[in-house]
Amino acid sequence: MLSEEGKKVKEELEKFNQTKRRLKNLQEELLLWKNLNGALRSASLEEKTMGGENAPYAEKRLIKIQELEQMISKTIDDALAMEDKFLEDIQGIDILSQNLLMERYMTGKPLKRIIREFNYSERHIFRKYNGAFEEIAEKNKTCH
Repeated sequence: MLSEEGKKVKEELEKFNQTKRRLKNLQEELLLWKNLNGALRSASLEEKTMGGENAPYAEKRLIKIQELEQMISKTIDDALAMEDKFLEDIQGIDILSQNLLMERYMTGKPLKRIIREFNYSERHIFRKYNGAFEEIAEKNKTCH
Protein backbone atom coordinates (compact mmCIF):
# COMPACT_ATOMS: atom_id res chain seq x y z
CA MET A 1 0.00 0.00 0.00
CA LEU A 2 1.40 3.35 -1.04
CA SER A 3 1.63 6.33 1.30
CA GLU A 4 0.01 9.60 0.25
CA GLU A 5 3.43 10.93 -0.80
CA GLY A 6 4.12 7.76 -2.81
CA LYS A 7 0.74 8.10 -4.52
CA LYS A 8 1.60 11.69 -5.48
CA VAL A 9 4.89 10.54 -7.03
CA LYS A 10 3.07 7.86 -8.99
CA GLU A 11 0.43 10.38 -10.14
CA GLU A 12 3.17 12.71 -11.38
CA LEU A 13 4.70 9.89 -13.40
CA GLU A 14 1.31 8.89 -14.80
CA LYS A 15 0.79 12.52 -15.80
CA PHE A 16 4.13 12.35 -17.62
CA ASN A 17 2.86 9.36 -19.63
CA GLN A 18 -0.42 11.18 -20.36
CA THR A 19 1.53 14.21 -21.59
CA LYS A 20 3.55 12.04 -23.96
CA ARG A 21 0.34 10.43 -25.29
CA ARG A 22 -1.21 13.88 -25.72
CA LEU A 23 1.83 15.00 -27.68
CA LYS A 24 1.54 12.00 -29.98
CA ASN A 25 -2.18 12.67 -30.54
CA LEU A 26 -1.54 16.35 -31.27
CA GLN A 27 1.17 15.45 -33.77
CA GLU A 28 -1.18 13.02 -35.52
CA GLU A 29 -3.91 15.65 -35.64
CA LEU A 30 -1.47 18.20 -37.06
CA LEU A 31 -0.44 15.76 -39.78
CA LEU A 32 -4.09 15.20 -40.63
CA TRP A 33 -4.74 18.92 -40.95
CA LYS A 34 -1.62 19.42 -43.06
CA ASN A 35 -2.66 16.58 -45.36
CA LEU A 36 -6.01 18.27 -46.02
CA ASN A 37 -4.06 20.55 -48.33
CA GLY A 38 -5.94 19.66 -51.50
CA ALA A 39 -9.32 19.05 -49.90
CA LEU A 40 -12.06 21.30 -51.16
CA ARG A 41 -15.08 22.43 -49.20
CA SER A 42 -18.42 23.57 -50.45
CA ALA A 43 -19.33 27.10 -49.41
CA SER A 44 -22.60 25.72 -48.04
CA LEU A 45 -20.63 23.65 -45.50
CA GLU A 46 -18.73 26.65 -44.18
CA GLU A 47 -19.74 28.17 -40.86
CA LYS A 48 -21.28 31.62 -41.04
CA THR A 49 -19.33 34.44 -39.42
CA MET A 50 -20.94 37.33 -37.57
CA GLY A 51 -21.40 39.35 -40.76
CA GLY A 52 -23.17 36.46 -42.44
CA GLU A 53 -20.28 35.80 -44.83
CA ASN A 54 -18.62 32.43 -45.30
CA ALA A 55 -15.23 32.08 -43.62
CA PRO A 56 -12.73 30.67 -46.09
CA TYR A 57 -11.82 27.06 -45.35
CA ALA A 58 -8.13 27.56 -46.15
CA GLU A 59 -7.90 30.34 -43.57
CA LYS A 60 -9.57 28.21 -40.90
CA ARG A 61 -7.24 25.36 -41.77
CA LEU A 62 -4.16 27.57 -41.33
CA ILE A 63 -5.46 28.88 -38.01
CA LYS A 64 -6.04 25.31 -36.81
CA ILE A 65 -2.53 24.28 -37.90
CA GLN A 66 -1.03 27.23 -36.02
CA GLU A 67 -3.02 26.40 -32.89
CA LEU A 68 -1.89 22.77 -33.04
CA GLU A 69 1.75 23.80 -33.52
CA GLN A 70 1.52 26.06 -30.46
CA MET A 71 -0.09 23.30 -28.39
CA ILE A 72 2.61 20.85 -29.53
CA SER A 73 5.35 23.29 -28.58
CA LYS A 74 3.88 23.80 -25.09
CA THR A 75 3.33 20.06 -24.62
CA ILE A 76 6.95 19.36 -25.62
CA ASP A 77 8.15 21.92 -23.05
CA ASP A 78 5.93 20.32 -20.38
CA ALA A 79 7.12 16.81 -21.26
CA LEU A 80 10.78 17.82 -21.18
CA ALA A 81 10.37 19.48 -17.77
CA MET A 82 8.63 16.35 -16.45
CA GLU A 83 11.32 14.15 -17.94
CA ASP A 84 14.08 16.21 -16.29
CA LYS A 85 12.31 15.92 -12.93
CA PHE A 86 11.81 12.18 -13.42
CA LEU A 87 15.49 11.61 -14.23
CA GLU A 88 16.51 13.68 -11.22
CA ASP A 89 14.06 11.84 -8.96
CA ILE A 90 15.29 8.35 -9.86
CA GLN A 91 18.93 9.15 -9.20
CA GLY A 92 20.08 7.47 -6.04
CA ILE A 93 17.40 4.78 -5.89
CA ASP A 94 18.46 1.17 -6.48
CA ILE A 95 19.27 0.09 -10.04
CA LEU A 96 16.40 -2.40 -10.40
CA SER A 97 13.88 0.25 -9.33
CA GLN A 98 15.46 2.77 -11.72
CA ASN A 99 15.22 0.28 -14.58
CA LEU A 100 11.61 -0.57 -13.73
CA LEU A 101 10.59 3.07 -13.74
CA MET A 102 12.57 3.79 -16.92
CA GLU A 103 10.86 0.93 -18.74
CA ARG A 104 7.44 1.93 -17.46
CA TYR A 105 7.58 5.69 -17.86
CA MET A 106 10.22 6.37 -20.51
CA THR A 107 9.37 3.55 -22.90
CA GLY A 108 5.74 3.18 -21.83
CA LYS A 109 5.82 -0.59 -21.40
CA PRO A 110 3.02 -2.21 -19.40
CA LEU A 111 4.03 -3.80 -16.09
CA LYS A 112 3.10 -7.32 -17.26
CA ARG A 113 5.59 -7.05 -20.10
CA ILE A 114 8.27 -5.63 -17.81
CA ILE A 115 7.74 -8.55 -15.40
CA ARG A 116 8.26 -11.03 -18.25
CA GLU A 117 11.33 -9.22 -19.59
CA PHE A 118 12.99 -8.77 -16.19
CA ASN A 119 12.34 -12.41 -15.29
CA TYR A 120 11.56 -11.72 -11.64
CA SER A 121 8.46 -12.78 -9.76
CA GLU A 122 5.44 -10.52 -10.08
CA ARG A 123 5.46 -9.95 -6.34
CA HIS A 124 9.13 -8.88 -6.35
CA ILE A 125 8.58 -6.47 -9.25
CA PHE A 126 5.54 -4.87 -7.61
CA ARG A 127 7.42 -4.55 -4.32
CA LYS A 128 10.33 -2.80 -6.08
CA TYR A 129 7.96 -0.71 -8.24
CA ASN A 130 5.93 0.58 -5.29
CA GLY A 131 9.08 0.88 -3.20
CA ALA A 132 10.55 3.18 -5.84
CA PHE A 133 7.66 5.64 -5.40
CA GLU A 134 8.21 5.60 -1.65
CA GLU A 135 11.97 6.13 -2.08
CA ILE A 136 11.40 9.09 -4.38
CA ALA A 137 8.80 10.56 -2.02
CA GLU A 138 11.20 10.21 0.91
CA LYS A 139 14.05 11.71 -1.11
CA ASN A 140 11.84 14.66 -2.15
CA LYS A 141 10.84 15.20 1.50
CA THR A 142 14.43 15.48 2.65
CA CYS A 143 15.41 17.74 -0.28
CA HIS A 144 12.66 20.30 0.32
